[in-house]
Amino acid sequence: MKKHWFFALGIALSIAAMPLQANESRSDHLKILFHEIFSDLFLESAAQAAIDSQNLEIDPVLLAQQFRKEMDREETFAALAEPYAVFSDEEIEDLAVMFTSPVYQKFVTEGTESVMANFQTIQEAIYNLALASSAPAQKSFQETVSSGVIEVTRENFRAVVEQSDMPLIIDIYAPWCSPCKKLSPILEKLSDRFPEIRFVKIN
Repeated sequence: MKKHWFFALGIALSIAAMPLQANESRSDHLKILFHEIFSDLFLESAAQAAIDSQNLEIDPVLLAQQFRKEMDREETFAALAEPYAVFSDEEIEDLAVMFTSPVYQKFVTEGTESVMANFQTIQEAIYNLALASSAPAQKSFQETVSSGVIEVTRENFRAVVEQSDMPLIIDIYAPWCSPCKKLSPILEKLSDRFPEIRFVKIN
């Protein structure tokens, strides 16, 4: 009789402990997920944005490293975990496994070049589609370069840069870059002021 009683008690305790084990497992998987998806580049960008907004003199790399240690603190972790309530425990586990897989790690380190190559191909294809569907009466290249900042592509690189008969100022920019956006109108004004210099930009 005692054996049956102890066996029943053991089952009851196991069932009672299941939600706690599930929560611990979910937390562990979320911590793994956060440490993987919040890359150094992501955190350093967030740190730089915070620094810029307050005009602070702090190294964004050190600030990002401080936050990485802060992520596991109960209050911070809870705030990070809240948006993931839409995912079940099993889905969170699958996400943690996916983001720590060797294939994903390879994609993060080497696959970005593939994505950028894809982006370039798509951009060129859309550019060609736009040219094909636009009105036939287009300005010649020489007419379009007389003023303003010229967008350099693979198609016009040789004509604009390599064969330029004028001094060049080249702006290497990214569409998502805030400082680049601030610089753009300044370059436009400079291109009007100094027509003897060709201003170009490369994405």
